[in-house]
Amino acid sequence: MKCLLLILFLLLNSFQLLAYESDQHTVPDYELADVGEDMSKFIHNRILRALGKINATPDKDFTEAQIVELIHKEFGGTMTWQDQLDGVFGRRLTIFPYPDNYKDGLPINYLPPKLGNIYSFSGFHRVLSSSYFVFCSSLKMYGIYFGVDKLGHMFNQGYQYFEVYQRARAGGARKKEATQAAVDWGIGTEDGIFGRIVTGVYSNGDLAANYAGFMFYQNLLNTISLKGKEFPPILVFESDGYLKVNFERVEKISDLLKPFFTSHLNEVMNPSRFEFAQRGIIKKAIKNRCQNIKKFYQWDSAADLNFEEMTSWMGLPYGHRGDNLLKVEELCFN
Repeated sequence: MKCLLLILFLLLNSFQLLAYESDQHTVPDYELADVGEDMSKFIHNRILRALGKINATPDKDFTEAQIVELIHKEFGGTMTWQDQLDGVFGRRLTIFPYPDNYKDGLPINYLPPKLGNIYSFSGFHRVLSSSYFVFCSSLKMYGIYFGVDKLGHMFNQGYQYFEVYQRARAGGARKKEATQAAVDWGIGTEDGIFGRIVTGVYSNGDLAANYAGFMFYQNLLNTISLKGKEFPPILVFESDGYLKVNFERVEKISDLLKPFFTSHLNEVMNPSRFEFAQRGIIKKAIKNRCQNIKKFYQWDSAADLNFEEMTSWMGLPYGHRGDNLLKVEELCFN
């Protein structure tokens, strides 16, 4: 009885660890609606809500860390709940204004069958395996197809990167050193409770989402440079001390988050590293899906993929590991 209670306790806590997996190799036979602009509008509205509280404070004497913390509070918990709605309960995402889960006649997300995804039958050797207990659906934003779990990584783990960075800077570290401290923290979690320990998977896509979220939080009050292009801060102070949205950066609300959603989030284009006991089963499952993968992503040859681009995020190191990966360009085109 005690063993059963212990297992149930671990399972329930695994939901809190956010060690979800998703599968972009098992693809639908239909197109998904693109909800990138809807996500940007949601985050924009929550930022405005935070600004209302910040600007209503008499002295408005906030540090950068305090401002970012207040903004994160407006949607951090919501993202955790969205992860659980989707991955644990199999319910629709409530952040999108489509009660029937359809936009313009197209479904918003896709969840492969429990015994019909690439992880099926690969995790029986594990006490905890999100292949069976917490498995999330995929959706599309700005043309990128990725798992719902990446939203939690982007907006929650990305914020934790920002906290690590701020602490390092306060301790005297230079920007590069502080950034590396944040990346190292993320690698540790992917090697631990957010990845390998719970599921046996080291997800490069998760780490890319963490880093993208970190850059989003940096961009709230700072100019960032991505691939040589500068993005002014999302927020600026007016002469009277009020904080407002910078229309030089947010010319179109629907494009607010567009710079941060890249192919790195897709685990076909940016493959994960699997533990040995799972690797053979997953490899076979991917090869069995090659025809559907090529059709869905409209790939005619390996030249259509650019794996080397995945090894860094916009030229910035984010913790990518390139050993023992199951690359579609090798499995399906070689």
